[in-house]
Amino acid sequence: MKQEKKSGEGKSSKFALSQLLHNDIFLKVTSVLVACGMWFAVASANKNAISIEIKGVPVKLDTQSTFLSRMGLTAIGDEDAYVDVVVEGVRYVVGSVKPEDISVTAAVGGVNGSGVFSLPLKAENISKKDFSIVSVTPSTMQVKFDRMVTKKFSVETDLGPVKVPEGYMTEDVLISPSEVNVTGPDAEIAKIARCVVDVSLEELTKTESLKGQILLYDKDGNRIETEELTLDQTEAEVTIPVLRSMKLPVTVEFLNVPEGFPLDEMPYKLSSETITVAGPVDQVERTTELVAGYIDFKELGLDSAYLFDVELPDSFINVENVEQVSVEFDTSQMEEKVFNLAELRIVNQPVDFDVTVLTKRIGNVTVMGPSDILEGMTAGDLVAQVDLSDRELTEGQSSFPVSVYAPTKGLVWARGNYSAILVLKEKAVS
Repeated sequence: MKQEKKSGEGKSSKFALSQLLHNDIFLKVTSVLVACGMWFAVASANKNAISIEIKGVPVKLDTQSTFLSRMGLTAIGDEDAYVDVVVEGVRYVVGSVKPEDISVTAAVGGVNGSGVFSLPLKAENISKKDFSIVSVTPSTMQVKFDRMVTKKFSVETDLGPVKVPEGYMTEDVLISPSEVNVTGPDAEIAKIARCVVDVSLEELTKTESLKGQILLYDKDGNRIETEELTLDQTEAEVTIPVLRSMKLPVTVEFLNVPEGFPLDEMPYKLSSETITVAGPVDQVERTTELVAGYIDFKELGLDSAYLFDVELPDSFINVENVEQVSVEFDTSQMEEKVFNLAELRIVNQPVDFDVTVLTKRIGNVTVMGPSDILEGMTAGDLVAQVDLSDRELTEGQSSFPVSVYAPTKGLVWARGNYSAILVLKEKAVS
């Protein structure tokens, strides 16, 4: 009987539990209680403060502060610095913190001049989120301060020896720009000794223009390479003028040369028969001689001497620096003689004019020439003529120049100016 009773009681307990598990009200109440318990557990955990590290927070440096400006100082170098900041707060808050929620600034109050200073860093919560700053790593920032200046330097070039073939020469090198402004820290500017255009050339046969980078060097010849210095021009053009050197013969030109006069037999001597010049290749190679000056036979006497200034084209250089050339005539075997000419010839008379000669004689004509020739000369050996071919003719009485020459006597010429009076009358048209 006792065993039967225990068996009945077990069945009754199982039946009651089964009924509860299938009871909707019981299940709903149980779910609410479990959810509340979990919420209280999570809420309790979130109320506990935690710390996390925010990486890559930018550091701000007030380079325009009144404090620095008053001392004329500027922060030199890379201003983009980043630090890691540890923040503290409840989990759901600090989990949303970003670098832009934090402001990290470098305090410049300890800066008192040029140099490198270790600036303390201060982090601040600039968001509306509820968290606090625990630490900043690194806690200081090394910053260089100096006074920014601008200085002008002449630009040079280090071409070194350039081979120039024989017969050529170079002029002074031209650099454009010839000056450059360099801006940077006072201490770095003070190191600059030279600004040099980086170009190279081995041989020249014509004018060359080369572009190159402008480089900075210190007094020991070491190149200065730093981003702290800026140039208003980073390149320059170097022009090396190349000139052709040539020895040119010097000559003189004669005016009013008598007809048939043997000019190549005229005994004269130049103080410099050649002059070495240099100039642009194409121009020099087209030049065959240098004309020192002009001599008029009508003014050439036995005691005449001439001194001419050497004048070259603008682009030429007088290599030997010969500034003047003198011309001397050997008249030791010559003399002068005076003639009166009674006959006057008119040549190239126009067909539409009648010409009447009023001047009957040309007197006191001074003739120069070798003594042995003049000794036997008479007025009949001389020709006096008026050439009307190159004159603008009008009716009436006019004075015309008279040319005198000795066509068969060689080195003989008349010195002076002579003229004759002619009357011109237009012919009637038939």
